[in-house]
Amino acid sequence: MLAIPTEINYHHEVKVLAKLSYPVVLAYLLQYSINVASVFSLGHLGPNALAASALATMFASVTGWAFGIGLITALDTLCSQSFTGARDIHAVGTYLQRGIVAITICHVPIVIFWWYSESMLLALNQDPEIAHLAGLYLRYLIIGCLPNLLFECVKRYLQAQEIMHASTIVLCIVSPINILANYALVWWKPVALGFIGAPIATSICYWLMFILLVLYTTFVDGYQAWGGWSRASFQNIDQFMQLGLPGVVMICAEWWAFELVALAASYLGNIPLAAQSVVFTTVTLAFQIPEGISVACTNRVGNLLGAALPEAARSASIVAVVFSAGVGILNSLFFLLVGNWWGWLFTDEPEVVVLVSSLMKMAALFQIFDCISTVLAGILRGQGRQKLGALLSFPAHYIIGIPLGLYLSFTRGMGIIGLWIGLCAGITTICLSQYYFYARSDWVHEVEKCRKRVGLEGGDYDEYP
Repeated sequence: MLAIPTEINYHHEVKVLAKLSYPVVLAYLLQYSINVASVFSLGHLGPNALAASALATMFASVTGWAFGIGLITALDTLCSQSFTGARDIHAVGTYLQRGIVAITICHVPIVIFWWYSESMLLALNQDPEIAHLAGLYLRYLIIGCLPNLLFECVKRYLQAQEIMHASTIVLCIVSPINILANYALVWWKPVALGFIGAPIATSICYWLMFILLVLYTTFVDGYQAWGGWSRASFQNIDQFMQLGLPGVVMICAEWWAFELVALAASYLGNIPLAAQSVVFTTVTLAFQIPEGISVACTNRVGNLLGAALPEAARSASIVAVVFSAGVGILNSLFFLLVGNWWGWLFTDEPEVVVLVSSLMKMAALFQIFDCISTVLAGILRGQGRQKLGALLSFPAHYIIGIPLGLYLSFTRGMGIIGLWIGLCAGITTICLSQYYFYARSDWVHEVEKCRKRVGLEGGDYDEYP
């Protein structure tokens, strides 16, 4: 049941945000485990198999998932605002259908990229054997590409209705199946396929995730906003793209920045690369918490704007920002407290452990600004200001962060520490600039934009960020 406040109550918003956030955080952690399971299953096949899976995962993120997830951010805005703001609740279902159409079309170039990935990797001077295995991995992952993206679409549709636990329930079922499938298809002799077993297991689980979430929507909760297939889903695709394409830039800017740091670390030697891998894995795991809060905040702000409650939306956003700062501080303390011994969980190499300890201090600083920035990005999505988010994210990373990191690392001889100083500079710039524009938000104007967007007052989509 959607909690619409009758008066401004920060205590109420704290409870609502906590209730909405925890199942999303758990779902993200479980979803992350699906990729981790394939790494563990392939790690014991040898270093080439592990390197190939890591390369394939990076290629998939850069050329596929970042584009798809970025495009789907349009649904964060459209579904959440239309659920409370449209005259007909079935508008939410129409937006979902529009998202399905857009994603189905846009996944075609992803498939082409993945099918010819071996040639592209060879052109980037990757080891021929590793490039071949990575290309093979990606060809089998194509099987699960579309269902994984469609799962994300349906998940947004449900989250807009404050049905946050559906994807968590599905992933609680699929995650253990994924572990068993990876073991069976890689190692269990009666059905073992070796290296290709991992991407096949992952693709099977992507299909299972999508099918189970559709079944949940159909027979348990969420179907009320569907309304059946409509020709309207093929209309106003440009409105979807006006939100989705800037969302692609927002997502790609950060994802690509991390991948560029990993690539740069590979030129510094095996020890810096190993340390970067350990710290990046840890940072990604910690990121799931603010990301869950961000998703909850996006939908809460969107719902309240759709309900024409600007002050309530503002209050919800304030609570989310304070929440994110608290999480950032706690995450930072965790990184500082465990930094000296954390590396031993991943490797027996003393040199790597020492470098991990140093990087964990940099990552601790990164956590504070990254947590706040992630939630501020969620607020911007709830407002429908993806274009502003894109305008802030891209230059912060690629004019400030990455160039500074490369300069400090290779010109000033600071190595991997220099790269992380660049990352911290980039995320700090994004965070401060996001907060500047967030603090200046005209919430009444955001309600007016929302009403135009969902068609209550007619008119075209307002393009101002």
